[in-house]
Amino acid sequence: MALLGSAPELHAAIPVLVTEMADHVMRALARRQGREEPTCRDGVLSGVIVSAVWAASQWWFGNQGRPISELVGEAFDLAATPNGPHP
Repeated sequence: MALLGSAPELHAAIPVLVTEMADHVMRALARRQGREEPTCRDGVLSGVIVSAVWAASQWWFGNQGRPISELVGEAFDLAATPNGPHP
Protein backbone atom coordinates (compact mmCIF):
# COMPACT_ATOMS: atom_id res chain seq x y z
CA MET A 1 0.00 0.00 0.00
CA ALA A 2 2.80 2.41 0.80
CA LEU A 3 4.37 1.71 -2.57
CA LEU A 4 1.10 2.39 -4.39
CA GLY A 5 0.72 5.66 -2.54
CA SER A 6 4.22 6.80 -3.33
CA ALA A 7 4.54 5.76 -7.00
CA PRO A 8 2.34 7.79 -9.37
CA GLU A 9 2.95 5.33 -12.20
CA LEU A 10 1.14 2.67 -10.16
CA HIS A 11 -2.00 4.75 -9.58
CA ALA A 12 -3.76 3.09 -12.53
CA ALA A 13 -3.49 -0.23 -10.71
CA ILE A 14 -5.38 1.00 -7.65
CA PRO A 15 -8.97 0.60 -8.96
CA VAL A 16 -8.13 -2.91 -10.19
CA LEU A 17 -6.68 -3.87 -6.80
CA VAL A 18 -9.64 -2.42 -4.90
CA THR A 19 -12.11 -4.30 -7.09
CA GLU A 20 -10.17 -7.55 -6.68
CA MET A 21 -9.97 -7.00 -2.92
CA ALA A 22 -13.72 -6.45 -2.67
CA ASP A 23 -14.36 -9.61 -4.70
CA HIS A 24 -12.13 -11.69 -2.41
CA VAL A 25 -13.81 -10.28 0.70
CA MET A 26 -17.28 -10.92 -0.78
CA ARG A 27 -16.44 -14.55 -1.53
CA ALA A 28 -14.89 -15.03 1.93
CA LEU A 29 -18.05 -13.66 3.56
CA ALA A 30 -20.16 -16.13 1.59
CA ARG A 31 -17.89 -19.06 2.52
CA ARG A 32 -18.07 -18.12 6.20
CA GLN A 33 -21.83 -18.48 5.93
CA GLY A 34 -21.50 -21.87 4.21
CA ARG A 35 -22.53 -20.60 0.78
CA GLU A 36 -20.73 -21.18 -2.49
CA GLU A 37 -22.20 -18.10 -4.19
CA PRO A 38 -22.19 -14.63 -2.64
CA THR A 39 -25.42 -12.75 -2.04
CA CYS A 40 -26.16 -9.07 -2.45
CA ARG A 41 -25.56 -8.70 1.30
CA ASP A 42 -22.05 -10.13 0.88
CA GLY A 43 -21.39 -7.68 -1.94
CA VAL A 44 -22.59 -4.69 0.06
CA LEU A 45 -20.65 -5.70 3.17
CA SER A 46 -17.48 -6.28 1.16
CA GLY A 47 -17.86 -2.78 -0.30
CA VAL A 48 -18.18 -1.31 3.19
CA ILE A 49 -15.18 -3.26 4.48
CA VAL A 50 -12.91 -2.38 1.56
CA SER A 51 -14.03 1.26 1.59
CA ALA A 52 -13.35 1.56 5.32
CA VAL A 53 -9.88 0.04 5.01
CA TRP A 54 -9.11 2.12 1.92
CA ALA A 55 -10.21 5.38 3.56
CA ALA A 56 -8.15 4.62 6.67
CA SER A 57 -5.09 3.78 4.59
CA GLN A 58 -5.42 6.99 2.57
CA TRP A 59 -5.64 9.01 5.77
CA TRP A 60 -2.59 7.16 7.11
CA PHE A 61 -0.56 7.97 3.97
CA GLY A 62 -1.05 11.67 4.62
CA ASN A 63 -0.80 11.60 8.40
CA GLN A 64 1.25 8.80 9.90
CA GLY A 65 0.96 10.10 13.43
CA ARG A 66 -1.24 7.16 14.46
CA PRO A 67 -0.87 3.46 13.72
CA ILE A 68 -2.86 2.32 10.70
CA SER A 69 -4.53 -0.36 12.87
CA GLU A 70 -6.12 2.40 14.99
CA LEU A 71 -7.36 4.20 11.90
CA VAL A 72 -8.86 1.01 10.47
CA GLY A 73 -10.56 0.30 13.80
CA GLU A 74 -11.95 3.83 13.86
CA ALA A 75 -13.19 3.44 10.27
CA PHE A 76 -15.11 0.30 11.23
CA ASP A 77 -16.56 2.03 14.30
CA LEU A 78 -17.76 4.85 12.05
CA ALA A 79 -19.21 2.39 9.55
CA ALA A 80 -21.11 0.69 12.37
CA THR A 81 -22.40 4.01 13.70
CA PRO A 82 -22.76 6.39 10.71
CA ASN A 83 -23.43 9.39 12.94
CA GLY A 84 -20.16 8.79 14.76
CA PRO A 85 -19.20 6.84 17.84
CA HIS A 86 -21.49 7.31 20.80
CA PRO A 87 -19.90 8.98 23.84
